[in-house]
Amino acid sequence: MIDKIQVLLAEDHQTVREGIKMIINAEEDMSVIGEADNGREVINLAEKLNPDVILMDISMPELNGLIATAKLKRTLPEIKILTLTRHTDNAYLQELLQAGVNGYLLKQSAASELLRAIRVVTSGGNYLDPEL
Repeated sequence: MIDKIQVLLAEDHQTVREGIKMIINAEEDMSVIGEADNGREVINLAEKLNPDVILMDISMPELNGLIATAKLKRTLPEIKILTLTRHTDNAYLQELLQAGVNGYLLKQSAASELLRAIRVVTSGGNYLDPEL
């Protein structure tokens, strides 16, 4: 039996979150172990669940993905964070890289690219969307 990549989803739009969860859970080597719809919740769940990777939206209520990423990287520096966003602005990318993200993927990417990015990040690599 293979160890599954444990993914924590942080996305405030339920339909998007459910779709991503279906894509990930369809893979033999991946499993969604938790879901958050705001930045505060993702921090709490990350501390409790210790996922292999967090798939983090930027624009979320209560605490945005950038602030949540910075806080998580201070308290759990080994945690892998892959940003999933619609933002193509280089300023977001630079801020997130400074906060310590391991990957940056655009929401308009294909499901296969999402899965590839998760695997790259969890294996210790960095991932940058080819469209940027």
